[in-house]
Amino acid sequence: MKALKSLLFGFLGAILAFNAMIILYAKVPGFHDFLHSAINEGDAASESASLNPLSDEGVLSTDDVESIDIPTAENEEAVLSEEVNIANSVAMDDNAIPVVNKTTYSIGDNVQIDGLIANLVYVKRMDYYPSGLGEKEVTDGNEVILFFFDIYNSGNKGDFINQMSFKGYADGTLISDTDTIVGIVADDICQADLAYYLYPTTKAMDIIEFEAPKGWNKFNLFYSSLDGEAAWEISSDEVSSEPYVFNPVINVDVQRTATHEGDIVYDGDDFRLTYLGHESDAHTDPIFVANPSYYEYFYFRIDNKKDTKFRLGFRSIDLMAYADNYAMDAAVPFGETRNNYYDIYHINEIEPGMSADVFAGFSKTILDPETNNFYVVFPLTDEGQKGDVAEIYIE
Repeated sequence: MKALKSLLFGFLGAILAFNAMIILYAKVPGFHDFLHSAINEGDAASESASLNPLSDEGVLSTDDVESIDIPTAENEEAVLSEEVNIANSVAMDDNAIPVVNKTTYSIGDNVQIDGLIANLVYVKRMDYYPSGLGEKEVTDGNEVILFFFDIYNSGNKGDFINQMSFKGYADGTLISDTDTIVGIVADDICQADLAYYLYPTTKAMDIIEFEAPKGWNKFNLFYSSLDGEAAWEISSDEVSSEPYVFNPVINVDVQRTATHEGDIVYDGDDFRLTYLGHESDAHTDPIFVANPSYYEYFYFRIDNKKDTKFRLGFRSIDLMAYADNYAMDAAVPFGETRNNYYDIYHINEIEPGMSADVFAGFSKTILDPETNNFYVVFPLTDEGQKGDVAEIYIE
């Protein structure tokens, strides 16, 4: 039991550290340069990453798994093509999204915060915290308040949305947010990350949660970031104890060019990126046991075209994926290989003239087994979201 507890808390600590790094990366401009320098210094002294694949044994799967044929050495030539296909995102006229301009907002208002449009769609009260590990008790006399936001990036640049930007007041008194290290699983919404990065024309379903004394009458919620501020005021009788039913309220018509297996989505001076396939895997998360997770895996080949080592840098950190245009959580890997593809988070560098077959895993935040499309954004520069990107759109 002690060994299991040590393993569990060690794993949760790793998640917290990963989330903290993402948030610092978003909130502190100088932190990017610090990490950038640290990675480059470490890469200079390291050996090249091992690309020797393990076997497929032990890969989690169920009868519900929806999968495709992943390219192998036998069919690789048939899969790869020389066609260069870079998807172009086109959003509808954002003037068609009605927004309101108030000092204090209410449930259902479309609120413009720089490039983001946020709509507080639902507020719910619970007697316990719905964590990824199951029901978590709250202090006697308190309750948990969940704020469900539908958020769309209508701007022309990427932007973060994270829980650290929100503060709550119950009847004028500052209250604490809840312990989010173990995530939230509420009403078929699973949220493991503290922050989501939204590329232009993408969305997020974000849950902000607080623990407040029961019997409050008025709740004030404040959002503040470098890009803007907003405030909401909610009365107690507007808060429901019924389950939230997911229903998108910010509807946009986003047209993207479909990507196919074997498409070269980027071919630059330094490296070539080829999309090799996608696989779905449904199973109960071995750590977040309250989460019947839906995992999505995306497979790529990275060819180093340089005569020096190619370093991924922040490309793996800033890689994002969206299911039906809603941000997914980066999946914490439990092994370095899958179907003979190497986890991109374990790749530091690729030797000159060599290549690496890699995968990136994500879990859905909206727990719906049916998905119409996936959108994957791969940063092309070590400047992460500040640089150009390659887009992969899968129907």
